[in-house]
Amino acid sequence: MITNVYGPQKLEDKLKLLTSLEELRERYPDMPWILAGDFNMIKSLTEKKGGTRTRGRDSIAFQNFINNMVLVDVEIINGTFTWNNKRGGTSQFASKLDRFIISEDLLLTGLDMSALILPFGGSDHWPTQLEATFMATPRNRPFRFENVWLSHPNFTSNIDKWWMEDFPIQGTKMFMLQQRFKHIKSKLKDWNKKEFGNIFKAKREVEQKLQGIN
Repeated sequence: MITNVYGPQKLEDKLKLLTSLEELRERYPDMPWILAGDFNMIKSLTEKKGGTRTRGRDSIAFQNFINNMVLVDVEIINGTFTWNNKRGGTSQFASKLDRFIISEDLLLTGLDMSALILPFGGSDHWPTQLEATFMATPRNRPFRFENVWLSHPNFTSNIDKWWMEDFPIQGTKMFMLQQRFKHIKSKLKDWNKKEFGNIFKAKREVEQKLQGIN
């Protein structure tokens, strides 16, 4: 399923757009999904240059939408900003407004997705392109931190314990730090399965039950 997005300007219309996209996903929960276009929203301040350095309600809602729908924002490999106000100096504003967002399951089928900013064509938006190639070995499911973990009474103590565990790997300090993070990530995945199971499946089941009641 491919959804072409042209984001509105007003805050209330942006929030309505996200709600409409959530409702669309609920109708087709298991279909691989690609959303593409000008969302007219940023996820974080790293996607913005110039202007007010605060996140608006639309930015927070946009990030929550991506997380809650188990989506992946495809990385642009040759730049950051896709729009600017065509001014110079301190008056220049730039943002990442155009993007490709895909359902996580597409990455598990052996597809490698990346995005490119194409040469400037005269508009205040740069054209972008999605590229997909098949890999010989499908990716593992991307690691995702879940806020529900913070509610578990043993979460912090487990992190402390896993951080202090010894493992027989040597190298530079940076390499050792990377390996330590990988070690904790692996521990978190196993712990999550044991304590919470498949929370996305459980969430869908609850939503389906609520829809049946309504």
